[in-house]
Amino acid sequence: MTFDILTFDGTGCFDMEAFDRHQFGRFASRLSPVGQLPVNADPATDVLDARYLFDDRGGRWAPSATLLRAMQDAVLGNLSVPRL
Repeated sequence: MTFDILTFDGTGCFDMEAFDRHQFGRFASRLSPVGQLPVNADPATDVLDARYLFDDRGGRWAPSATLLRAMQDAVLGNLSVPRL
């Protein structure tokens, strides 16, 4: 399970640019086992452009163990919930 943080702009509309940036960050950080992909590295200085690592972290959150267990139980149908 993954959990995303959805960002909204000043007018209350979904910020697709921020979402895309976070999703690309997640993708790019998974391409390397250590989470560092030499993208846009400056050959003269060997400085790595690691913005995608921070974008990945900025778009995620982690629920508590209790909340995660409750969500898993709900998804798997292990909870009895009232129906309207």
